Amino acid sequence: MSPKKLRLYHSDIVLVYQDHDAVEHTIHQIQTLPVTIQSLSYSTSTAEDLLNIQPKIILLCFEQLISSVEFYIHFLEEHKEDIKPHSAVVLTSNKDAEKAYLACRNGLFNNYAVIAPLNEPHRLSLVVLQALDKVNAYTDDELSQLIIDGDEKLASCIENGVSLKNSIMEAIQACQNKLVDETSNQADIEKNSALIKTVIDESFSHLATKFNAHMGELSSQLSEAKSVHKGVADKISLTNDFKINEHNGHIEKEKVLLKKTNILIAEQSDDFINSLKNIFSLQSYNLTFVKDGKDALTEFNKNSYDILLVSYSLPRLNGIDLTHKIREQGSLIPIIAISSQQNSQLIKRWLPLGIGAYLIKPSTDKIILKSVQQELKNPTVILSGQVNSEITWLPEYSVGHELMDTHHKNLFTAINNFIKNDEYNAMLKNFDVIIEYVQIHFKAEEKLLRDIQYKAYEQHVKQHENLVKKVGVLSEKLKMNKAEIHQKVGMFLYRWLSKHILESDMDYKQYLK
Repeated sequence: MSPKKLRLYHSDIVLVYQDHDAVEHTIHQIQTLPVTIQSLSYSTSTAEDLLNIQPKIILLCFEQLISSVEFYIHFLEEHKEDIKPHSAVVLTSNKDAEKAYLACRNGLFNNYAVIAPLNEPHRLSLVVLQALDKVNAYTDDELSQLIIDGDEKLASCIENGVSLKNSIMEAIQACQNKLVDETSNQADIEKNSALIKTVIDESFSHLATKFNAHMGELSSQLSEAKSVHKGVADKISLTNDFKINEHNGHIEKEKVLLKKTNILIAEQSDDFINSLKNIFSLQSYNLTFVKDGKDALTEFNKNSYDILLVSYSLPRLNGIDLTHKIREQGSLIPIIAISSQQNSQLIKRWLPLGIGAYLIKPSTDKIILKSVQQELKNPTVILSGQVNSEITWLPEYSVGHELMDTHHKNLFTAINNFIKNDEYNAMLKNFDVIIEYVQIHFKAEEKLLRDIQYKAYEQHVKQHENLVKKVGVLSEKLKMNKAEIHQKVGMFLYRWLSKHILESDMDYKQYLK
Protein backbone atom coordinates (compact mmCIF):
# COMPACT_ATOMS: atom_id res chain seq x y z
CA MET A 1 0.00 0.00 0.00
CA SER A 2 1.47 3.36 -1.07
CA PRO A 3 1.90 6.06 1.59
CA LYS A 4 -0.89 8.58 1.90
CA LYS A 5 -0.19 11.85 0.11
CA LEU A 6 0.00 14.83 2.46
CA ARG A 7 -2.83 17.29 1.90
CA LEU A 8 -1.44 20.66 0.90
CA TYR A 9 -3.08 23.97 1.68
CA HIS A 10 -2.12 27.62 1.39
CA SER A 11 0.17 28.76 4.21
CA ASP A 12 2.16 31.85 5.04
CA ILE A 13 5.08 29.65 6.06
CA VAL A 14 6.35 26.25 4.99
CA LEU A 15 8.97 24.49 7.10
CA VAL A 16 11.00 21.85 5.24
CA TYR A 17 12.76 19.47 7.64
CA GLN A 18 14.62 16.15 7.79
CA ASP A 19 14.25 15.35 11.50
CA HIS A 20 10.83 16.08 13.01
CA ASP A 21 12.11 15.89 16.57
CA ALA A 22 14.58 18.68 15.81
CA VAL A 23 11.84 21.08 14.64
CA GLU A 24 8.88 20.08 16.82
CA HIS A 25 9.51 22.87 19.34
CA THR A 26 10.04 25.35 16.49
CA ILE A 27 6.67 24.46 14.95
CA HIS A 28 4.87 24.95 18.27
CA GLN A 29 6.55 28.31 18.77
CA ILE A 30 5.62 29.62 15.31
CA GLN A 31 2.04 28.46 15.80
CA THR A 32 1.73 31.04 18.60
CA LEU A 33 2.30 33.82 16.03
CA PRO A 34 -0.40 35.38 13.81
CA VAL A 35 0.68 33.30 10.79
CA THR A 36 -0.23 29.98 9.20
CA ILE A 37 2.42 27.29 8.95
CA GLN A 38 2.70 23.92 7.22
CA SER A 39 5.57 21.50 7.74
CA LEU A 40 6.94 19.20 5.02
CA SER A 41 9.22 16.25 5.63
CA TYR A 42 11.88 16.39 2.93
CA SER A 43 11.26 14.07 -0.04
CA THR A 44 11.72 14.06 -3.81
CA SER A 45 8.40 15.90 -4.19
CA THR A 46 9.18 18.70 -1.72
CA ALA A 47 10.11 21.25 -4.40
CA GLU A 48 6.87 20.57 -6.28
CA ASP A 49 4.90 20.89 -3.03
CA LEU A 50 6.49 24.30 -2.39
CA LEU A 51 5.43 25.45 -5.84
CA ASN A 52 1.86 24.37 -5.17
CA ILE A 53 1.72 26.13 -1.81
CA GLN A 54 3.72 29.23 -2.87
CA PRO A 55 4.41 30.36 0.73
CA LYS A 56 5.60 33.81 1.68
CA ILE A 57 8.34 32.32 3.86
CA ILE A 58 10.33 29.11 3.38
CA LEU A 59 12.05 27.74 6.49
CA LEU A 60 14.76 25.15 5.84
CA CYS A 61 16.04 22.83 8.55
CA PHE A 62 18.32 20.04 7.32
CA GLU A 63 20.73 18.02 9.39
CA GLN A 64 23.66 19.86 7.78
CA LEU A 65 23.80 23.46 6.59
CA ILE A 66 25.26 22.46 3.23
CA SER A 67 22.18 20.29 2.61
CA SER A 68 19.90 23.29 3.15
CA VAL A 69 22.02 25.33 0.74
CA GLU A 70 22.04 22.62 -1.92
CA PHE A 71 18.30 21.98 -1.69
CA TYR A 72 17.47 25.67 -1.98
CA ILE A 73 19.79 26.18 -4.96
CA HIS A 74 18.31 23.13 -6.70
CA PHE A 75 14.83 24.51 -6.03
CA LEU A 76 15.79 27.85 -7.59
CA GLU A 77 17.48 26.23 -10.60
CA GLU A 78 14.74 23.77 -11.44
CA HIS A 79 11.75 26.06 -10.93
CA LYS A 80 13.04 29.55 -11.67
CA GLU A 81 10.18 30.22 -14.10
CA ASP A 82 7.47 29.45 -11.53
CA ILE A 83 8.82 30.80 -8.24
CA LYS A 84 6.99 33.72 -6.69
CA PRO A 85 8.64 36.31 -4.40
CA HIS A 86 9.35 34.85 -0.98
CA SER A 87 11.76 35.00 1.93
CA ALA A 88 14.04 32.09 2.74
CA VAL A 89 15.18 31.47 6.31
CA VAL A 90 17.65 28.76 7.27
CA LEU A 91 17.37 27.10 10.68
CA THR A 92 20.69 25.83 11.94
CA SER A 93 22.68 24.56 14.86
CA ASN A 94 24.89 26.70 17.04
CA LYS A 95 28.10 25.29 15.52
CA ASP A 96 27.06 26.38 12.01
CA ALA A 97 25.68 29.77 13.04
CA GLU A 98 28.60 31.75 11.61
CA LYS A 99 28.36 30.00 8.25
CA ALA A 100 24.60 30.55 8.18
CA TYR A 101 25.24 34.22 8.91
CA LEU A 102 27.61 34.43 5.92
CA ALA A 103 25.04 32.76 3.66
CA CYS A 104 22.53 35.42 4.73
CA ARG A 105 24.96 38.32 4.54
CA ASN A 106 25.81 37.32 0.99
CA GLY A 107 22.15 37.26 0.02
CA LEU A 108 21.32 33.57 -0.45
CA PHE A 109 18.98 33.45 2.55
CA ASN A 110 17.05 36.34 4.01
CA ASN A 111 17.82 35.37 7.59
CA TYR A 112 18.76 32.53 9.91
CA ALA A 113 17.91 31.32 13.39
CA VAL A 114 19.67 28.97 15.76
CA ILE A 115 17.28 26.27 16.98
CA ALA A 116 19.75 23.72 18.37
CA PRO A 117 19.85 24.55 21.19
CA LEU A 118 16.92 26.96 21.15
CA ASN A 119 18.43 29.42 23.61
CA GLU A 120 16.88 32.56 22.05
CA PRO A 121 13.20 31.74 21.49
CA HIS A 122 12.21 35.38 20.96
CA ARG A 123 14.76 35.77 18.18
CA LEU A 124 13.07 33.04 16.14
CA SER A 125 9.74 34.86 16.44
CA LEU A 126 11.40 38.12 15.37
CA VAL A 127 13.09 36.43 12.41
CA VAL A 128 9.83 34.97 11.20
CA LEU A 129 7.92 38.23 11.53
CA GLN A 130 10.65 40.16 9.68
CA ALA A 131 11.45 37.46 7.13
CA LEU A 132 10.27 39.44 4.11
CA ASP A 133 13.11 41.92 4.57
CA LYS A 134 15.86 41.22 2.09
CA VAL A 135 19.55 40.97 2.83
CA ASN A 136 21.33 42.23 -0.30
CA ALA A 137 24.86 42.82 0.93
CA TYR A 138 27.54 40.73 -0.76
CA THR A 139 30.99 40.35 0.74
CA ASP A 140 33.36 38.27 -1.38
CA ASP A 141 36.12 38.34 1.24
CA GLU A 142 33.95 36.35 3.61
CA LEU A 143 33.36 33.65 0.99
CA SER A 144 37.10 33.56 0.40
CA GLN A 145 37.58 32.90 4.10
CA LEU A 146 35.24 29.92 3.86
CA ILE A 147 37.44 28.55 1.07
CA ILE A 148 40.57 29.05 3.17
CA ASP A 149 38.88 27.22 6.06
CA GLY A 150 38.20 24.24 3.81
CA ASP A 151 34.52 25.02 3.08
CA GLU A 152 35.03 25.51 -0.64
CA LYS A 153 31.89 23.59 -1.53
CA LEU A 154 29.72 25.74 0.78
CA ALA A 155 31.27 28.95 -0.60
CA SER A 156 30.66 27.78 -4.17
CA CYS A 157 27.04 26.92 -3.43
CA ILE A 158 26.41 30.28 -1.74
CA GLU A 159 27.93 32.32 -4.56
CA ASN A 160 26.10 30.50 -7.32
CA GLY A 161 22.87 30.41 -5.37
CA VAL A 162 23.04 34.17 -4.76
CA SER A 163 23.59 34.80 -8.47
CA LEU A 164 20.69 32.54 -9.40
CA LYS A 165 18.35 34.02 -6.79
CA ASN A 166 19.20 37.59 -7.80
CA SER A 167 18.47 36.82 -11.45
CA ILE A 168 15.10 35.33 -10.52
CA MET A 169 14.18 38.29 -8.30
CA GLU A 170 15.31 40.75 -10.98
CA ALA A 171 13.17 38.98 -13.56
CA ILE A 172 10.16 39.06 -11.23
CA GLN A 173 10.69 42.74 -10.50
CA ALA A 174 11.15 43.58 -14.18
CA CYS A 175 7.94 41.74 -15.02
CA GLN A 176 6.02 43.61 -12.31
CA ASN A 177 7.43 46.96 -13.42
CA LYS A 178 6.53 46.22 -17.03
CA LEU A 179 2.93 45.38 -16.09
CA VAL A 180 2.60 48.58 -14.07
CA ASP A 181 4.14 50.70 -16.83
CA GLU A 182 2.03 49.16 -19.56
CA THR A 183 -1.17 49.57 -17.55
CA SER A 184 -0.51 53.18 -16.59
CA ASN A 185 0.73 54.24 -20.02
CA GLN A 186 -1.73 52.40 -22.26
CA ALA A 187 -4.11 55.34 -22.53
CA ASP A 188 -1.32 57.78 -23.31
CA ILE A 189 0.19 55.43 -25.90
CA GLU A 190 -3.10 55.12 -27.76
CA LYS A 191 -3.68 58.85 -27.59
CA ASN A 192 -0.25 59.76 -28.90
CA SER A 193 0.39 56.87 -31.31
CA ALA A 194 0.31 59.14 -34.36
CA LEU A 195 2.84 61.50 -32.79
CA ILE A 196 5.10 58.60 -31.77
CA LYS A 197 5.03 57.22 -35.33
CA THR A 198 6.03 60.60 -36.73
CA VAL A 199 8.94 60.93 -34.28
CA ILE A 200 10.16 57.41 -35.07
CA ASP A 201 10.00 58.01 -38.84
CA GLU A 202 11.92 61.28 -38.52
CA SER A 203 14.52 59.68 -36.25
CA PHE A 204 15.14 56.78 -38.60
CA SER A 205 15.36 59.12 -41.57
CA HIS A 206 17.95 61.25 -39.77
CA LEU A 207 19.86 58.15 -38.71
CA ALA A 208 19.91 56.76 -42.26
CA THR A 209 21.24 60.05 -43.60
CA LYS A 210 24.08 60.09 -41.05
CA PHE A 211 24.80 56.41 -41.64
CA ASN A 212 25.10 56.83 -45.43
CA ALA A 213 27.24 59.93 -45.03
CA HIS A 214 29.78 58.08 -42.90
CA MET A 215 29.81 54.74 -44.69
CA GLY A 216 32.00 55.94 -47.55
CA GLU A 217 34.52 57.42 -45.12
CA LEU A 218 34.46 54.31 -42.94
CA SER A 219 34.98 52.01 -45.94
CA SER A 220 37.96 54.06 -47.03
CA GLN A 221 39.45 53.94 -43.53
CA LEU A 222 38.99 50.16 -43.35
CA SER A 223 40.76 49.66 -46.67
CA GLU A 224 43.64 51.81 -45.51
CA ALA A 225 43.78 49.96 -42.17
CA LYS A 226 43.92 46.59 -43.95
CA SER A 227 46.78 47.82 -46.10
CA VAL A 228 48.73 49.07 -43.09
CA HIS A 229 47.95 45.87 -41.15
CA LYS A 230 49.27 43.73 -44.02
CA GLY A 231 52.47 45.76 -44.21
CA VAL A 232 53.09 45.50 -40.49
CA ALA A 233 52.29 41.77 -40.50
CA ASP A 234 54.77 41.19 -43.33
CA LYS A 235 57.49 43.05 -41.41
CA ILE A 236 56.77 41.10 -38.21
CA SER A 237 56.91 37.85 -40.14
CA LEU A 238 60.27 38.73 -41.66
CA THR A 239 61.63 39.82 -38.28
CA ASN A 240 60.41 36.78 -36.37
CA ASP A 241 61.24 34.11 -38.94
CA PHE A 242 64.92 34.74 -38.61
CA LYS A 243 66.86 35.83 -35.54
CA ILE A 244 70.62 36.34 -35.44
CA ASN A 245 72.18 34.18 -32.79
CA GLU A 246 75.39 36.12 -32.11
CA HIS A 247 76.57 33.66 -29.44
CA ASN A 248 76.84 30.82 -31.96
CA GLY A 249 77.87 33.07 -34.84
CA HIS A 250 75.20 31.93 -37.27
CA ILE A 251 71.63 32.74 -38.26
CA GLU A 252 69.09 30.62 -36.39
CA LYS A 253 65.54 30.32 -37.64
CA GLU A 254 63.12 31.02 -34.83
CA LYS A 255 59.36 31.12 -35.21
CA VAL A 256 57.31 33.12 -32.75
CA LEU A 257 53.81 31.80 -32.18
CA LEU A 258 51.23 34.32 -31.09
CA LYS A 259 47.81 32.79 -30.58
CA LYS A 260 44.85 32.76 -28.27
CA THR A 261 44.38 30.00 -25.74
CA ASN A 262 42.06 27.29 -27.05
CA ILE A 263 39.88 25.59 -24.44
CA LEU A 264 37.72 22.54 -25.10
CA ILE A 265 34.86 22.26 -22.60
CA ALA A 266 32.90 19.00 -22.38
CA GLU A 267 29.77 19.82 -20.37
CA GLN A 268 26.09 19.02 -20.97
CA SER A 269 24.41 21.47 -18.56
CA ASP A 270 23.21 24.61 -20.35
CA ASP A 271 23.19 26.56 -17.09
CA PHE A 272 26.81 25.70 -16.33
CA ILE A 273 27.83 26.37 -19.94
CA ASN A 274 26.32 29.86 -19.70
CA SER A 275 28.10 30.35 -16.39
CA LEU A 276 31.44 29.39 -17.96
CA LYS A 277 30.83 31.75 -20.88
CA ASN A 278 30.33 34.60 -18.41
CA ILE A 279 33.41 33.63 -16.39
CA PHE A 280 35.69 33.59 -19.45
CA SER A 281 34.04 36.53 -21.27
CA LEU A 282 36.81 38.97 -20.33
CA GLN A 283 39.64 36.52 -21.10
CA SER A 284 41.40 36.06 -24.43
CA TYR A 285 40.25 32.46 -24.76
CA ASN A 286 38.71 30.61 -27.68
CA LEU A 287 36.02 28.37 -26.18
CA THR A 288 34.63 25.25 -27.84
CA PHE A 289 31.70 23.51 -26.13
CA VAL A 290 30.58 19.92 -26.66
CA LYS A 291 27.85 18.10 -24.74
CA ASP A 292 28.77 14.50 -25.49
CA GLY A 293 31.81 12.44 -24.48
CA LYS A 294 32.41 10.81 -27.87
CA ASP A 295 31.92 14.14 -29.64
CA ALA A 296 34.47 15.65 -27.26
CA LEU A 297 37.02 12.96 -28.17
CA THR A 298 36.40 13.54 -31.89
CA GLU A 299 36.77 17.30 -31.44
CA PHE A 300 39.96 16.84 -29.40
CA ASN A 301 41.53 14.68 -32.13
CA LYS A 302 40.43 17.05 -34.88
CA ASN A 303 41.72 20.36 -33.51
CA SER A 304 44.50 21.65 -31.28
CA TYR A 305 43.69 22.67 -27.70
CA ASP A 306 45.69 24.04 -24.78
CA ILE A 307 43.51 22.74 -21.95
CA LEU A 308 40.36 20.67 -21.40
CA LEU A 309 37.52 21.13 -18.90
CA VAL A 310 35.77 17.77 -18.64
CA SER A 311 32.54 17.03 -16.80
CA TYR A 312 31.99 13.53 -15.46
CA SER A 313 28.32 13.33 -16.46
CA LEU A 314 28.59 13.14 -20.25
CA PRO A 315 26.40 11.00 -22.56
CA ARG A 316 27.99 7.99 -24.32
CA LEU A 317 31.45 8.52 -22.77
CA ASN A 318 31.79 9.83 -19.22
CA GLY A 319 34.54 12.21 -18.14
CA ILE A 320 36.82 9.54 -16.66
CA ASP A 321 36.60 7.32 -19.75
CA LEU A 322 37.20 10.35 -21.97
CA THR A 323 40.31 11.26 -19.96
CA HIS A 324 41.45 7.61 -20.12
CA LYS A 325 41.23 7.55 -23.94
CA ILE A 326 43.09 10.85 -24.23
CA ARG A 327 45.90 9.58 -22.00
CA GLU A 328 45.98 6.28 -23.93
CA GLN A 329 46.84 8.32 -27.01
CA GLY A 330 49.89 9.66 -25.17
CA SER A 331 48.55 13.19 -24.74
CA LEU A 332 49.70 15.04 -21.61
CA ILE A 333 47.34 18.00 -22.15
CA PRO A 334 46.15 19.70 -18.92
CA ILE A 335 42.71 18.43 -17.92
CA ILE A 336 40.46 19.94 -15.25
CA ALA A 337 37.83 17.51 -13.97
CA ILE A 338 34.31 18.70 -13.12
CA SER A 339 31.63 16.89 -11.15
CA SER A 340 28.35 17.79 -9.51
CA GLN A 341 29.24 15.89 -6.36
CA GLN A 342 32.11 15.36 -3.93
CA ASN A 343 32.42 11.68 -4.82
CA SER A 344 35.56 10.07 -3.44
CA GLN A 345 35.19 7.07 -5.74
CA LEU A 346 35.27 9.32 -8.82
CA ILE A 347 38.36 11.11 -7.54
CA LYS A 348 40.17 7.82 -6.89
CA ARG A 349 39.58 6.72 -10.48
CA TRP A 350 40.22 10.10 -12.10
CA LEU A 351 43.31 11.31 -10.25
CA PRO A 352 45.78 8.62 -11.47
CA LEU A 353 45.03 9.64 -15.07
CA GLY A 354 46.52 13.07 -14.39
CA ILE A 355 44.16 15.98 -13.72
CA GLY A 356 45.16 19.49 -12.75
CA ALA A 357 42.12 20.19 -10.58
CA TYR A 358 38.84 18.62 -9.46
CA LEU A 359 36.02 21.17 -9.37
CA ILE A 360 32.63 20.63 -7.77
CA LYS A 361 29.62 22.23 -9.46
CA PRO A 362 28.70 24.86 -8.66
CA SER A 363 32.14 26.42 -8.10
CA THR A 364 32.88 30.10 -7.58
CA ASP A 365 34.00 32.16 -10.56
CA LYS A 366 37.34 32.77 -8.85
CA ILE A 367 38.04 29.09 -8.28
CA ILE A 368 37.25 28.12 -11.89
CA LEU A 369 39.24 30.97 -13.42
CA LYS A 370 42.18 30.49 -11.06
CA SER A 371 42.29 26.73 -11.76
CA VAL A 372 42.40 27.29 -15.52
CA GLN A 373 44.97 30.08 -15.35
CA GLN A 374 47.19 28.07 -12.99
CA GLU A 375 47.15 25.02 -15.27
CA LEU A 376 47.95 27.18 -18.30
CA LYS A 377 50.79 28.98 -16.55
CA ASN A 378 52.23 26.05 -14.60
CA PRO A 379 50.68 22.80 -15.88
CA THR A 380 50.58 19.76 -13.65
CA VAL A 381 53.36 17.39 -14.67
CA ILE A 382 51.58 14.28 -15.92
CA LEU A 383 52.94 10.82 -15.21
CA SER A 384 52.91 9.38 -18.74
CA GLY A 385 51.70 5.86 -19.35
CA GLN A 386 49.17 5.91 -16.49
CA VAL A 387 45.98 4.22 -17.69
CA ASN A 388 45.02 2.27 -14.56
CA SER A 389 42.96 3.07 -11.46
CA GLU A 390 46.10 3.83 -9.45
CA ILE A 391 49.41 5.54 -10.13
CA THR A 392 52.05 2.97 -11.03
CA TRP A 393 55.84 3.27 -11.11
CA LEU A 394 57.15 2.53 -14.62
CA PRO A 395 60.73 1.81 -15.79
CA GLU A 396 60.73 5.08 -17.73
CA TYR A 397 60.66 6.91 -14.38
CA SER A 398 64.01 5.40 -13.34
CA VAL A 399 66.75 7.88 -12.41
CA GLY A 400 69.44 5.26 -12.85
CA HIS A 401 70.10 4.70 -9.16
CA GLU A 402 68.77 1.55 -7.49
CA LEU A 403 68.16 3.03 -4.02
CA MET A 404 66.45 6.18 -5.36
CA ASP A 405 64.25 4.09 -7.67
CA THR A 406 63.30 1.85 -4.73
CA HIS A 407 62.38 4.92 -2.67
CA HIS A 408 60.26 6.26 -5.52
CA LYS A 409 58.45 2.93 -5.89
CA ASN A 410 57.66 2.96 -2.17
CA LEU A 411 56.39 6.53 -2.41
CA PHE A 412 54.06 5.48 -5.24
CA THR A 413 52.67 2.73 -3.00
CA ALA A 414 52.28 5.01 0.04
CA ILE A 415 50.50 7.75 -1.95
CA ASN A 416 48.22 5.20 -3.60
CA ASN A 417 47.24 3.89 -0.17
CA PHE A 418 46.47 7.40 1.02
CA ILE A 419 44.31 8.24 -2.01
CA LYS A 420 42.36 4.96 -1.87
CA ASN A 421 41.67 4.95 1.88
CA ASP A 422 38.51 6.74 3.05
CA GLU A 423 38.57 5.63 6.67
CA TYR A 424 39.68 8.62 8.76
CA ASN A 425 42.18 7.01 11.14
CA ALA A 426 43.71 4.83 8.42
CA MET A 427 44.02 7.87 6.14
CA LEU A 428 45.88 9.83 8.84
CA LYS A 429 48.16 6.84 9.46
CA ASN A 430 48.91 6.59 5.73
CA PHE A 431 49.79 10.27 5.61
CA ASP A 432 52.13 9.88 8.61
CA VAL A 433 53.85 7.06 6.72
CA ILE A 434 54.29 9.36 3.72
CA ILE A 435 55.80 12.11 5.87
CA GLU A 436 58.20 9.69 7.54
CA TYR A 437 59.26 8.09 4.28
CA VAL A 438 59.69 11.45 2.51
CA GLN A 439 62.15 12.50 5.21
CA ILE A 440 64.09 9.23 4.85
CA HIS A 441 64.15 9.66 1.07
CA PHE A 442 65.24 13.29 1.21
CA LYS A 443 68.09 12.51 3.61
CA ALA A 444 69.41 9.72 1.35
CA GLU A 445 68.93 11.78 -1.79
CA GLU A 446 70.77 14.81 -0.38
CA LYS A 447 73.72 12.58 0.56
CA LEU A 448 73.77 11.20 -2.98
CA LEU A 449 73.73 14.69 -4.48
CA ARG A 450 76.63 15.78 -2.29
CA ASP A 451 78.62 12.68 -3.28
CA ILE A 452 78.18 13.34 -7.01
CA GLN A 453 78.75 17.10 -6.51
CA TYR A 454 75.44 17.98 -8.10
CA LYS A 455 75.57 21.60 -9.28
CA ALA A 456 71.97 22.42 -8.23
CA TYR A 457 72.34 20.85 -4.80
CA GLU A 458 71.30 23.94 -2.81
CA GLN A 459 68.23 24.50 -4.97
CA HIS A 460 67.21 20.86 -4.66
CA VAL A 461 67.56 20.94 -0.86
CA LYS A 462 65.43 24.10 -0.79
CA GLN A 463 62.69 22.21 -2.62
CA HIS A 464 62.89 19.48 0.02
CA GLU A 465 62.57 22.00 2.85
CA ASN A 466 59.54 23.65 1.24
CA LEU A 467 57.85 20.29 0.79
CA VAL A 468 58.42 19.33 4.43
CA LYS A 469 56.80 22.61 5.55
CA LYS A 470 53.79 22.05 3.28
CA VAL A 471 53.13 18.50 4.43
CA GLY A 472 53.23 19.75 8.03
CA VAL A 473 50.43 22.23 7.22
CA LEU A 474 48.48 19.58 5.31
CA SER A 475 48.76 17.18 8.23
CA GLU A 476 46.94 19.70 10.45
CA LYS A 477 44.25 20.31 7.82
CA LEU A 478 43.60 16.59 7.44
CA LYS A 479 42.61 16.46 11.10
CA MET A 480 39.51 18.48 10.15
CA ASN A 481 38.21 15.21 8.63
CA LYS A 482 36.64 16.70 5.51
CA ALA A 483 36.36 14.81 2.22
CA GLU A 484 37.35 17.82 0.10
CA ILE A 485 40.58 18.26 2.09
CA HIS A 486 41.45 14.58 1.61
CA GLN A 487 40.88 15.08 -2.13
CA LYS A 488 43.02 18.23 -2.25
CA VAL A 489 45.88 16.58 -0.39
CA GLY A 490 45.70 13.64 -2.82
CA MET A 491 45.92 16.09 -5.74
CA PHE A 492 48.87 17.82 -4.09
CA LEU A 493 50.73 14.55 -3.54
CA TYR A 494 50.22 13.53 -7.18
CA ARG A 495 51.54 16.88 -8.43
CA TRP A 496 54.52 16.74 -6.10
CA LEU A 497 55.40 13.13 -6.97
CA SER A 498 55.20 13.69 -10.74
CA LYS A 499 57.19 16.94 -10.61
CA HIS A 500 59.76 15.52 -8.15
CA ILE A 501 60.51 12.45 -10.26
CA LEU A 502 60.01 13.64 -13.84
CA GLU A 503 61.65 17.04 -13.45
CA SER A 504 63.75 17.54 -10.30
CA ASP A 505 65.23 14.04 -10.03
CA MET A 506 65.63 13.49 -13.77
CA ASP A 507 67.91 16.53 -13.79
CA TYR A 508 70.60 14.78 -11.72
CA LYS A 509 70.27 11.49 -13.62
CA GLN A 510 73.02 12.53 -16.06
CA TYR A 511 75.48 12.97 -13.18
CA LEU A 512 75.07 9.32 -12.18
CA LYS A 513 76.46 7.95 -15.44
